[in-house]
Amino acid sequence: MEGAPVACVSHAIEHTSLCKRGRLQCASVGLKVVRSPRFDGDEAGRVGTGTGVVVDPDPGLGNIAVYWPLDGDRTLWTRAGSHGMDVVVDLNAYKRANTPR
Repeated sequence: MEGAPVACVSHAIEHTSLCKRGRLQCASVGLKVVRSPRFDGDEAGRVGTGTGVVVDPDPGLGNIAVYWPLDGDRTLWTRAGSHGMDVVVDLNAYKRANTPR
């Protein structure tokens, strides 16, 4: 089971009905994401290894900025708009954060 694709704020605003139905997740600072299983193309500057953390939910041009701790890298051109969705919500991180101990 994969999480919903992550959209930049401006794209999510245009598609609020998809967000309300859980088919699209609006990016927010601190949201944990992973590479989409449908990711296609060159990884450089777009995605990293493991779980990333959104650090800028809408730097422009339909993208988001993500910090990837395993790589020590920050991607500035992670697609999150009408031209594609490179990442999805990391459901494992979400479950860990919301499981009572």
